[in-house]
Amino acid sequence: MQIEADRLQQEGNLSHIHVEAEAESDRLKTRLAFRYPEAGVDLALSAATRFSMHTGADGRRALLADIDLEPNRLVIRDSTWQTEPASVTIDGRTSLSATST
Repeated sequence: MQIEADRLQQEGNLSHIHVEAEAESDRLKTRLAFRYPEAGVDLALSAATRFSMHTGADGRRALLADIDLEPNRLVIRDSTWQTEPASVTIDGRTSLSATST
């Protein structure tokens, strides 16, 4: 699935957003891009998520989401950042944890 939109800003400049998602077999691949050239903004983010169920210590089943954030590039005006890969785990009942790889 893809969604794209342009927005005319108050100054008359155009910004653009692009969202793309692919889902299959308990996996979700997501990409987000945002461009606003006149403001010097160019962002690109992407992640891969694996969903599963697990049984907690109390015997109840809960959703588990393992999210791998991919290396990405963020540009704001004259600054460019390269993001490092990272992992985020969301336990649907109890916790959120994040690590940089």
